[in-house]
Amino acid sequence: AMQSQPRVKAIKGEAAFTAAIINVTQAEQPLFWFTSGHGEKSVAAANERGLSELKRSLEQQNIRVEEVTLLERTEIPPEVKLIVIAGPARRFTEQEVALLQGNLEQGGRLLALIDPLTDTGLEGLLERWGIALGMDIVVDPARQLPYISAANLFVTDYTQHPIVEKMKMLATLFPLARSVRPATPSPEGITATSLALTSPDGWGETKTEVSEFQFAEGEDLKGPVPIAVAAERGESAEGSARTRLVVIGDSEFLVDAQLNNLGNRDFLLGA
Repeated sequence: AMQSQPRVKAIKGEAAFTAAIINVTQAEQPLFWFTSGHGEKSVAAANERGLSELKRSLEQQNIRVEEVTLLERTEIPPEVKLIVIAGPARRFTEQEVALLQGNLEQGGRLLALIDPLTDTGLEGLLERWGIALGMDIVVDPARQLPYISAANLFVTDYTQHPIVEKMKMLATLFPLARSVRPATPSPEGITATSLALTSPDGWGETKTEVSEFQFAEGEDLKGPVPIAVAAERGESAEGSARTRLVVIGDSEFLVDAQLNNLGNRDFLLGA
């Protein structure tokens, strides 16, 4: 116990130190918008279901965080570097989807955390940008933690991608996830890459109302099942900006009660 104390202090100090360096080197503060109005998790809420820890992590990196209702907006200003949609429970309106689509066409960045069994109205938009959401719950009996349901997904398999290059030694714990995979066929000009996968024994369970999950050939998605995908559109001839999207099939893993588990924070900040 004697040894552990200074080490914790050192880590906290390091984050503050990094924040100080970033403050000096980065003249402008990037602005991140978190959407609200559809039951999303809130950066303003400091309870265990809120995202106050995440907000603090971002602010340490000199990022400004604002919670925004897209319905009240007619445009997304260029200083918004990323839009985060964290666990909506209700549908986005056509007007909001059009706003997001317009932003992506201009080289915008979107991070969407979409839980299983929710109909968000974003499915078509994400498909257009090369990412397909599964109507399922992902289970992986081979990666099951003791005393925890198989639907609590314990992920240790990542692909080759800058977002997850530091994750090789880190596990991520997703309390309840749906499958997210590159859309087929892939839309022209878009590269979509799976980021995190179950073991080969995992699957995407489509009969979500049953009390016991069992793999059904031909109905369920066979493992390894991806639960996070990054999609990117390269520069076009006009030299427009790179559009980037990351979609993760769970929003629970970033709430205050979960963010400090294992590699959860690393995975999210990478995304």
